[in-house]
Amino acid sequence: MYNVTRFFYEIIDFHDANEYADTMKKTLFFYPVFFMATVLFCLTFLLLTTLIPQGAIHDNVVVSAEFFEEEALFEYNVGKLENFRKDNYADCITTGIAWHLGEGNPYEAVICANYNRVAGENVNVSFAKMMHGGLVGTEPYFRYWHGSAGVVRILLLFADIEVIRYIIAAAGILLNAMLVLTLINKKQVALSCAYMLAFLLVNGVFALCCMEYAFVFLIVPAASIYILTDKRMMKAGNVQLTFMVIGMLTTFFDFLTAETLTFTIPFLIYCIVIMGQTEWGNKKAKQWFFLLKSGICWLSGYAGMFVVKWLLAVGCMGNGAFREAMLSATERIGSELPAGIEDITLPELLQGILYRNLGCLYWGSNDMQTHRVLGITAGVSLLLFTLWCIMKRNRLKDPVMVFLIIPAMLPYIRLLLIKNHSFIHYFFTYRAQMVSVMLIIYVLYKGIRLFRKKQIKQEEPYEKK
Repeated sequence: MYNVTRFFYEIIDFHDANEYADTMKKTLFFYPVFFMATVLFCLTFLLLTTLIPQGAIHDNVVVSAEFFEEEALFEYNVGKLENFRKDNYADCITTGIAWHLGEGNPYEAVICANYNRVAGENVNVSFAKMMHGGLVGTEPYFRYWHGSAGVVRILLLFADIEVIRYIIAAAGILLNAMLVLTLINKKQVALSCAYMLAFLLVNGVFALCCMEYAFVFLIVPAASIYILTDKRMMKAGNVQLTFMVIGMLTTFFDFLTAETLTFTIPFLIYCIVIMGQTEWGNKKAKQWFFLLKSGICWLSGYAGMFVVKWLLAVGCMGNGAFREAMLSATERIGSELPAGIEDITLPELLQGILYRNLGCLYWGSNDMQTHRVLGITAGVSLLLFTLWCIMKRNRLKDPVMVFLIIPAMLPYIRLLLIKNHSFIHYFFTYRAQMVSVMLIIYVLYKGIRLFRKKQIKQEEPYEKK
């Protein structure tokens, strides 16, 4: 009973009620203001890209359309390894949207996000026909913000899509390298190594070479560097406000790939590097409350940004737009699979989601056997269980590690929640597990280090009096 009372006591801080009231007032004011400011910033950015003349990007768009026409929509780049599968389908759509942003009313072009699509024809074929002067119909893709299309439209001024991919990949490698150096500068060499290894294990460098996957791996290092270097992040309220904006930018740029990484990895890094230096960071109850509030803020920004886009679409396309967007979201969450995929039961679907996503994490090919996935998973689980037993037997504790299990579990909650999407698009949704891999590597290091320290201490001879 005492522990429960103390838990809530730490959260509420009755002895500082005035400060708590002031914080609530600031929250009620700043959160809506920052939300609306971010929406306006994103909308303005896309509107400004519509001012780029079509003639200035025409030649590069034609070359890009020809490139996509010659490539497989879902291309294997290294044998049949699933984690080297590039989504030219999504990148073709993004490039098409980037082109159509310059047509008609700028506001409607941004909200509707048209791209070329003809029934019974691949999108790359339709896009190439249109860019060669054919009369090809369009279809709105209003459910997403397509901030990436705005970036692509700017880059089309200077290069075609192949070069643009290299530019984005180079920017991503630079940002991730800057994060590693920032962690080293903060005396977090082990954490920087854990991040780098996890990034490589989820094939992050390859992900940067496909525009659909790349933007999450641009946001993660940029957000983490900001959280690590801005002095205002010593206050929990500022961190939570930042997570709301990060969630909004994730919706703006991402195409529903591994979106949870923009919360889980910056949060994990913040907790390990910064949280212990704050006034509240050593209070267990406030740590859990901080996790809850930060998660809610990120999710509110992420979901809220979608809702705003759908409401704006209603203004351009009528009430049916919101209903269509909701139906699409329900389909992603649901267990019904597209035609052509064999009907399976719900337990088989959930098993398939885990098998497919774990298989990609283990660098499996499209014929990877179930027993191999189970064997690797069992081996990792046994290793962690053995380490936990050793630490418990030797009374080695690190409360932060227990606290961070929740963010490490979020990818699996996400995969099982968005069932349809996680089953079909496993070859990129699996990268959400990067945070889990990162924490496992870091925990192994910390556990071995704590055990080694205790062993050395026990072996030291007693000092003679």
